[in-house]
Amino acid sequence: MTVEELQKKLADLPLAKIIYFEEIGSTNDFALHLLVEDEGCEDGTLVIADAQTAGRGRFDRKWYTHPNSSLAFSLAIIPSLEEAQKNALFAPLGALAVSLALEDLGLKPKIKWPNDVLLDERKTCGVLAESCWLGGQLKGIVLGIGVNIGKDSIPKAEDLLFPATCVEAHYHKPLDRLDLLRDILKHVFLWRETLTCDNFIKAWEERLAYKGKYVTLQSRNNEAPIKGKMLGVTSEGYLRLEAEPHGSEINVMIGDLKLRPSVE
Repeated sequence: MTVEELQKKLADLPLAKIIYFEEIGSTNDFALHLLVEDEGCEDGTLVIADAQTAGRGRFDRKWYTHPNSSLAFSLAIIPSLEEAQKNALFAPLGALAVSLALEDLGLKPKIKWPNDVLLDERKTCGVLAESCWLGGQLKGIVLGIGVNIGKDSIPKAEDLLFPATCVEAHYHKPLDRLDLLRDILKHVFLWRETLTCDNFIKAWEERLAYKGKYVTLQSRNNEAPIKGKMLGVTSEGYLRLEAEPHGSEINVMIGDLKLRPSVE
């Protein structure tokens, strides 16, 4: 992967700038720095690395990216006023874009609410959207996406909190990382235009893993878990659950929660 290869492959996308590193701590951290320091970070600035040494996911989980085996990139977004009111949906936007790109390959991904992408109930992609605030104003959003492509990208079993896999284990042949990157970004830009529409929620909801099944949500501080049957999502991205034990519907906000399938 070189910056010249990236520029050629992504030439037809509305990117403001491409910043490439052979190795970096975290593409999200670098993109956030550009936003915070106001260093010419335009809407659509792409930060991408062949290897990440300090990548992270939700709950500050480590996300390592080994050379030549993964995708690790962050897209800086300057939201409109309307988009800013739906800023919680940018992480699901990333998950939807990855899912659609994998569907283009003939695969059948699912989205573990709110934003992990699964193949055969194993995680192959994580998405982390981080907001940059200046006072009470949303200055920008960094949409970070990490995709396991080759077998070397799968973390060791002892480092996993959820079973993991890689795209090539299901695609069964070598995959051009830059082709997948282009398709993911294409879907990000296309579906960003629908972020405030019902079509976006419908497309996300149709791909939810465990929909119609019982799940357990556990908070980071080990409060009593929430259990219930997954019904779908609201227009704000809240998870709709038929809660146990009385069967009333509750809406669970996107936050520091781990979702797992549970025994009915």
